[in-house]
Amino acid sequence: MSEDLLDSTDEQSTDSSILSNVRWWERMRIWYNVIIVGMLVTSFFFVRYGSSYNYWRVTERVIVLAIYLVIANLFYCLGWGLDLLFRHYFKIRGFGKGLNIGLFSVGTLLVALFTLFISFVVRF
Repeated sequence: MSEDLLDSTDEQSTDSSILSNVRWWERMRIWYNVIIVGMLVTSFFFVRYGSSYNYWRVTERVIVLAIYLVIANLFYCLGWGLDLLFRHYFKIRGFGKGLNIGLFSVGTLLVALFTLFISFVVRF
């Protein structure tokens, strides 16, 4: 029979630790979304698109930005997934929330920079 991904001698403690990590990541999702929405609003209002105001063009941009936000949130789930995998396979226990904060900071920074890059390069 195959082993569980996060097996432990103390199953209740492991479940509580996993839930605690997932709760931490889900609370931080609010800040992640604030940062990403801020970058999207910045790209929407301050990047010159070279076209006059057009209602359909604005609607199209809002739809694209909403889709981008959904995709960014799907990638956010990689954060707590990687966190759990690192903790299991590399037996990282002593770092506490340090690993979480590190993964959150690096991931958010990369997505924010990617968002700015896309907003300046892609003219939709």
